[in-house]
Amino acid sequence: MLTGCRTIVAVVIAATFASPLMAQTPQTRQQTEADRTRLKQQILTMEGVLVQAVNNGASDLVGQVRKVSRYADLALVGVPEVRGFIIDGFGIFFEVRVPAMSPTFSTYWQQQVARPRQQVRAQSVPMAGNGQQGPQQQVPPVVPIDPVLLSDPNAAYTQTVKAKLLDAMLESSGALRIPPDQFLLVAASDNTPPDPRFPNDRTDSRTVMFKVQSRALSDYHEKRITLEAAQKLVTITED
Repeated sequence: MLTGCRTIVAVVIAATFASPLMAQTPQTRQQTEADRTRLKQQILTMEGVLVQAVNNGASDLVGQVRKVSRYADLALVGVPEVRGFIIDGFGIFFEVRVPAMSPTFSTYWQQQVARPRQQVRAQSVPMAGNGQQGPQQQVPPVVPIDPVLLSDPNAAYTQTVKAKLLDAMLESSGALRIPPDQFLLVAASDNTPPDPRFPNDRTDSRTVMFKVQSRALSDYHEKRITLEAAQKLVTITED
């Protein structure tokens, strides 16, 4: 899935929120305690929504996997974790830690599913010869499968979870009531701890970030734009 370091919160806040924090307004600083309490409750609710989105992405992939092989069982390392933060002058930030796919499953998938299917396809292609047709070899039917899942189950997992997180942050963010011209940011990374044998290895470090302005969220929740239009207004970056 996605690999990220444990300092993601500090890095994201320092890199992304530095300028907005310098521009805090008196109105933002004087936010009432009641409003603050309500917002914290809504953030807790949103944390649960994002956890469920990750679980739904994994469940969808499990369904695809079992259509191909009833013996294949998608194994994940850990459980999803989400933490929300109020960033005065910027908006709301959610850190999402996504369970990684077990290396054991990836190995099984390549050896027991992907490779045999490639061999079946090769057997179904007629051999070039002298023009004479001999008896055709019977090839067992193959269940259709997403080519991304077949070639790279980790990429398919990332793709599925990203889609679920995008829909969740749009559809369930209305109650957050983010002030105008502020933002909702969701950063997703792998919750697998670093390998102690290679503590400084960050070659595969990657975080997917979704950023959308509150104005776009308001337009969507007030039915001025469609879900598809709102999705196009979300900036998605991978670092």
